[in-house]
Amino acid sequence: MSNPMPQPNVPLPPLPQSSGSPAGNVPQPDMVPIPQPVAAPQSAEPQFAESQGEQNFQQPQSEAQPQQEYVQQTNDPAFQNFGQQDASQFDTGQYQQGQFQQEQPAYQVPQPAPQNPPIDPTVQQYQPGYNTIPVQASAAPVGQLYTQRSLVKWILLGIITLGIYNIVIMTGATDSLNTVASRYDGKKTMHYCLLYFLIAPITLGIGSLVWYHKMSNRVGDELARRGYERSVSASTYWLFCALPMFLAPWFSIAAFFIAPFGIASVACLALELVYYYKYLDAINKLCADYNRRG
Repeated sequence: MSNPMPQPNVPLPPLPQSSGSPAGNVPQPDMVPIPQPVAAPQSAEPQFAESQGEQNFQQPQSEAQPQQEYVQQTNDPAFQNFGQQDASQFDTGQYQQGQFQQEQPAYQVPQPAPQNPPIDPTVQQYQPGYNTIPVQASAAPVGQLYTQRSLVKWILLGIITLGIYNIVIMTGATDSLNTVASRYDGKKTMHYCLLYFLIAPITLGIGSLVWYHKMSNRVGDELARRGYERSVSASTYWLFCALPMFLAPWFSIAAFFIAPFGIASVACLALELVYYYKYLDAINKLCADYNRRG
């Protein structure tokens, strides 16, 4: 094979130019310009930010302003001498008396007046203090006590029932006396049946004298405490009942020989009836007062 022949260096012809365009400019594709965001001008006016329906005012503050205010406060003589003021100029007694009160608003809602329950005058009220114990005594009666005891029934029904009615009346009177007076004097009278059937026979009547003595004194004390006349007492028993009861049998024996002693025996019986009249009337008064006031 033979070598190829060298080609001569011949310049290439220029590219054809389009009409209306300068020489040497290559036409480019049409480009659409992209608009750039324009920054909002910054101003010193306050800005308002809305958040959840509320507007918060934001005002720029300079950093030098708080420092200037602090310097002005510390340079104030009143501020420097605040800790050196004399505490004696404050009157502590005014604070103890409550003269310095918190300012109340000009308009106050009217409050309803407190309604206190009615106070029972018969009930002891509790007052706070040292070494005091609230004591409240119930004034209400436990029940209605019997108040129709009379001397006529005492005589007639006593004869008809051979003394059983008298025992029933004395038993009820003793129970009523304990109900009325025990809460105040702290005592308790012995049951009449126990006295009549046991104590009196064993002691040969001495226990009966002691029982009537104490019971009569207790009835008189309760009458005086409730504002009544002291119509029954131990002296009333000894004068109108015990002494005539002791003398009546002797006057009855002497009446067989001397007639006037029979009148004396009847007089002793009358004195005993006077005592029982006073006693039954006093028990009726106590029971009636207890039914009314307790």
